[in-house]
Amino acid sequence: IKVQAKLATPSGIDIVTSAPAGGGAANTATPSIYLAVKDVTGEKAITTAGIVATSSITDASAHYEVVYASDSNTYKKQLNATASNAKLEDDFDGLFQSYSFSLTGSCNADGKWVGLTEEPPTVSLVWTIDKPDDASEVTDGPSITFDNVDLITFKGLTATKNYKASSITAGSDEFSLDKYDPHRTWVKDNYSDTTGGDLGVRIDDTWKNLIKERGAGKATVKLTLTDNSVITKEITVQ
Repeated sequence: IKVQAKLATPSGIDIVTSAPAGGGAANTATPSIYLAVKDVTGEKAITTAGIVATSSITDASAHYEVVYASDSNTYKKQLNATASNAKLEDDFDGLFQSYSFSLTGSCNADGKWVGLTEEPPTVSLVWTIDKPDDASEVTDGPSITFDNVDLITFKGLTATKNYKASSITAGSDEFSLDKYDPHRTWVKDNYSDTTGGDLGVRIDDTWKNLIKERGAGKATVKLTLTDNSVITKEITVQ
């Protein structure tokens, strides 16, 4: 979790990075303001250059499951039994971690605030939640990967969600990929027609040139599974 905070540069007011002592007679010192982002890790003073406060929580993927809806021929993600039966007051916080932050600050009591006409400083806030840069992709069920060179892999195929058909669409043209096509190089070392696994197919220079010509280097790979569900992935060839 990243909280980005930045102060607009005020005139006539000093921005300080620690709470001002504020001693002495009132209306004698230069006005100064301390503003900070506050969370469970402590306080971080906001500056005109901008600061980033970071924290982390555990994701909630362990409390969800993917189920197949036969009436709509789609997959959906929903809370698993443990999470859906959790009581808010008893169990919810134990399953789902939370994060909160606030703004805090103070100003010097001895500042020349009387008669000050400048606008007070304003704070710009942006907060984002993302996976760590080194986190691995988490997928539910089969997926499509591309090694950015020539290998497309249909990963995580199973007996009930196995390979049925695939194609590449470049521009307005769709081209079928047949796993029995002798002109395609298929990688089947970790694949079974009955139990699934990982099935790969290499695209040669002819295919790359076709994608560059028809799709300006971009294409959509479509995988149809044996339960008739469909997965797609956008790829870019160099």
